[in-house]
Amino acid sequence: MRNTLLLSLLFLGWNCQKECCEDLIQSDRAWIVDYIETDDGRTDAPHDVTFRFESDSTFSLKLDLNSCGGSYTINESQQTWEAKNVFCTLACCDSDFSEQAAFLIGHADQIEVNGKRFILSRGEERVVFGRE
Repeated sequence: MRNTLLLSLLFLGWNCQKECCEDLIQSDRAWIVDYIETDDGRTDAPHDVTFRFESDSTFSLKLDLNSCGGSYTINESQQTWEAKNVFCTLACCDSDFSEQAAFLIGHADQIEVNGKRFILSRGEERVVFGRE
């Protein structure tokens, strides 16, 4: 009985996380970078940096002038994120904030879904997104 209860709780926890990620990915709305946290502290977004999950396991990112994209993998049970084949156009000069956001998104290894926010992080560096 105890083992059955433990397995049920583990399944419910996994299923809840799975539903959270599915909602995150299937959303037809964009996500906006709210702020970035690094060793230097928190930097609030001075302008919109827009992130979208696409239906084919790719993502797009709109910076000041340039756009970025790539493919991604999410391991829901371990809450890990991996961006692959990340590319950005190089039309002109994006702000330091936009360049830092693009870099961190491409190098993050953890994903956390927290209500109407999601967070990509690597160590102590975090990009925090809110709904558009």
